Amino acid sequence: MDKVTTFKSHDPEFDYLKSLEIEEKINKVKFCLSPATLLLTTNDKTIKLWRVGETATYSADRQKRSELGTTLKRVFGNAHAYHVNSISLNSDGETFASSDDLRVNLWNLDISTRAFNIIDLKPPNMEDLAEVITSTTFHPDRCFQLMYASSKGTVNLFDLRLAARPSPCVVLGGSTSESFFSEIVVSVSDAKFAADHCVLARDFLALRCWDLRATREPTWTVPVHDHLKPRLSDLYDSDRIFDKFECAAAGNLFFTGSYSNHCFVFDYKTKATLSKPHPTTVDFEKRVLHLAATDTKLAFATHDTLYFHDLPRASSSTPIDDDSACTASPS
Repeated sequence: MDKVTTFKSHDPEFDYLKSLEIEEKINKVKFCLSPATLLLTTNDKTIKLWRVGETATYSADRQKRSELGTTLKRVFGNAHAYHVNSISLNSDGETFASSDDLRVNLWNLDISTRAFNIIDLKPPNMEDLAEVITSTTFHPDRCFQLMYASSKGTVNLFDLRLAARPSPCVVLGGSTSESFFSEIVVSVSDAKFAADHCVLARDFLALRCWDLRATREPTWTVPVHDHLKPRLSDLYDSDRIFDKFECAAAGNLFFTGSYSNHCFVFDYKTKATLSKPHPTTVDFEKRVLHLAATDTKLAFATHDTLYFHDLPRASSSTPIDDDSACTASPS
């Protein structure tokens, strides 16, 4: 795959009010639903809207040339007291949500000076804090439906038509903690809407699928990291237990990452696992934390490399359980 263009989105900053250094790292990138190529990027504090397109340049001999470049259109800042963990575009093409540990804000893409706070978990006394927001996403088609996942193991769904600050209409999951490690591993690192009224939720040990028509318990639980349960103490000491794995859906296929550069592929309709890890050889330094999928392609990132895989047809149950599922050549 050819590189189209490269640009620097964020520079290091310093919050003098809180004496806090803000890294230039990019936490999230999202493409906007627009005829033009627009994308949102965010670091821990500041969200930026960029336009990617052709720009005219002139050489020394005054020859006009066109090349791809980027233009900063807007900066959405000063709205989050804590680190931004998610940005999600709304299907209306006009608004997007951003969230940090305690709040979710709603923005208009055309207005960078004002955000509307729609969810606020900050208690009057921070000693009473019981949970934090881990990820937030809009429904891909219903512009009024939003959900966030939490560190308590719940996924909370909201109907934004009901109130300016609505209460959750549906709460999925949540359980009493059995041990010290249970409080950590139940934290939902990512949640996504899927087809057939389904919601995916990924915690450290498992990927769970919920049917919004029957929310009492998950319709399917896949034990992604069951083989790591005996090693939770070691994983805690090395901070690996806090790794946040994403999940994705494309049709009846669900995806999530693991260690040793491995990506799980599941078929929801047949309940088949099309790609399995190799528990005896776990490399904790090689992690698939980020991934995305379309109907035909799966993309996942490992450290500084992006991999692409062709997906089996919806009618196919052919497993892709081989070494290439983990160590494909970058595209």
